[in-house]
Amino acid sequence: GVGSLPAALVNEAFVQRFSAEAEVLGRRIRLAGADSATWYTVVGVVADVDMGGGERIRDDRVYLSLRQTGQSDLLSMVRAQRDPTAQASPLRQVVAGVNRDVPVSGVRTLADAHAYMTRVPRAMAGMAMGGGTAGLLVAAVGLYGLLAFQVRQRRRELGVRLAMGADGRRLARDVVEVAFRQLAPAVAVGLTLAWLVAPVLGVLLLGLNPRSPGTFTGVAVLFVAVGLVAALVPALRAARVDPAQVLREE
Repeated sequence: GVGSLPAALVNEAFVQRFSAEAEVLGRRIRLAGADSATWYTVVGVVADVDMGGGERIRDDRVYLSLRQTGQSDLLSMVRAQRDPTAQASPLRQVVAGVNRDVPVSGVRTLADAHAYMTRVPRAMAGMAMGGGTAGLLVAAVGLYGLLAFQVRQRRRELGVRLAMGADGRRLARDVVEVAFRQLAPAVAVGLTLAWLVAPVLGVLLLGLNPRSPGTFTGVAVLFVAVGLVAALVPALRAARVDPAQVLREE
């Protein structure tokens, strides 16, 4: 309380950063800022907690007694068994019954508070997803155009092979194999770059592991599937080349 020895609680991240090899309880610390002259004695260690944004932020943190710091702002949480949106007026009445001079402001549900804190990461994630989807479509169209052009350039070769008894399905598989050989290095390079920048973009994932093996596997499968679908039309076109028409054109 007021007048007692200034005490503080620290979180696990604080211990790992400043006192990983020594006992932290009983040690005295000073905080940067206006009250840097006050020494606080560490009396306990608490677990790291989510401080907002949907991501588990492992910053080192120090918790002080409200009575010892004399701060006037206080955040209180109330668990409601009924509709929480209907509890604002009763809460104000309870506080006014204790002290009418204490204002109650910013009453909102935990879901609303969480939505407010995560609005920026969610908006950025939405924009990133939109840009990624657009990029994927552009890549698919580009791959389709490239393969279609290659099939057009190889019409004479394909026609001759079909005239000599080649299987149309085999020719279609050849086109798909070409697409896969062109797609595999691009996917490998993209996944490598994504692995390197994943920690930087982790804040957009709202608590998910930015280097999740399942996520990377799913993305690789998605890109390969889109590429193979883009190659499907040129492959079918290669299998349906009319040898007689091609030879007449030549």
